[in-house]
Amino acid sequence: MAAPYDTQPFEEFRFVGANDGASGAAVLLELTRVLVANPLPYRVWIVFLDGEATAVAGEDSAHAGSTAVIHRVSLRGLLPSIRLAVVVNRVCDPDLQVTRDLVSHRIYREEFWRAASRIGESDAFPRHGEIETVQGPHRGFVKAGMRRVVALMDTRFGAGEPPGIYAGTEHDDLEHCSADSLATVGRVTLEGLHVISQRLTRIDRFSESPVEGSASIDHLIRDPSQDDETPRAGGEMPPAGGEVVPPGGDDAVSQTLPSASSATPDVTLD
Repeated sequence: MAAPYDTQPFEEFRFVGANDGASGAAVLLELTRVLVANPLPYRVWIVFLDGEATAVAGEDSAHAGSTAVIHRVSLRGLLPSIRLAVVVNRVCDPDLQVTRDLVSHRIYREEFWRAASRIGESDAFPRHGEIETVQGPHRGFVKAGMRRVVALMDTRFGAGEPPGIYAGTEHDDLEHCSADSLATVGRVTLEGLHVISQRLTRIDRFSESPVEGSASIDHLIRDPSQDDETPRAGGEMPPAGGEVVPPGGDDAVSQTLPSASSATPDVTLD
């Protein structure tokens, strides 16, 4: 789990960055409290990123924080052990509409939207909206070679076309942020993480079991680039990557996994 905590510098006005820079960090702080009391079956790293909003003069430092994290993890040989990276930012708009990101891993991205539907938060996570190329720290992870990345971000802050009338202005402050929106993202994230953990546990057990008539599970590796997902709002298709899928396909796995909503703790962000 990752979120930026730095904000953009503006000489013309004091920029608070309550939405772009603080909202994701607020969600992660509360999720940390909940996950410590109710741990998942997999280890969860909570990462706060800087170097995402401020470019260093003379250098291409976009997504410097996320790129640095991947570099350090790679040096320690831990990159292959990361099953999923979820990046949260720009999620406190009172009219929250989290965008389905084109670069995010399709299978895991859709699990969060299914989670929102199960717990009654479809308005904030619309499943039939356009799939857009979202700009954010998650792109640093993808650029560094991570495939299983999901961005949870709202590309519009306030009315109007993206990025919205409040984005990058003095109105990005607490007055224009909603604690209810933060709590919604927290609840959906918890529900999604619980179900994805169940999915990974099932895949791990299946991968360790012998496959009849074969010494490997190569025939179960699906290339997401073969999925019928066409960009609707510009941008390139995400890079191809393999995903282990038990017999019956991805949807069959989702249907066999129970909802975790009944056991998901409350998330409170005041």
